[in-house]
Formats: sequence, structure tokens, C-alpha cells
Amino acid sequence: MKKLTKSKANKWIVGICAGLAEYYCADVNLVRLITIFLGLTIPQAVVIAYIVAIFLIPDENK
Repeated sequence: MKKLTKSKANKWIVGICAGLAEYYCADVNLVRLITIFLGLTIPQAVVIAYIVAIFLIPDENK
């Protein structure tokens, strides 16, 4: 069973986008672009969701 974790290998800030990309088998750059686009359209929601994800998504144990 897959677990959603923050990536340590492919991270820019905290590893949230890379962890989501690994979990959904998607390209990490696509996830980052979607995050940036959403951040430009609804910035408050993205910032709050990112901060919540930092605390709720566990670190990768590699």
C-alpha cells in the first residue's frame, strides 16, 4: 500500500509537491506548475493548504 510522504530526494522547499507526484505517479514538474497556477488564482487557499500539508504529511523514511 502506498503512503503519502514528503519527498527528501526531489524537493525544492519542503517536498510536498514531489511527494504528491510520487504518490499519484505524476510528473513532479506538472504538480509544481499546477500548484503555482493555483497559487496565482487563489493564493490564500494554496498557502493555507501547503502549511497544513507541511504538518500533516509525514517525512519519508529513507
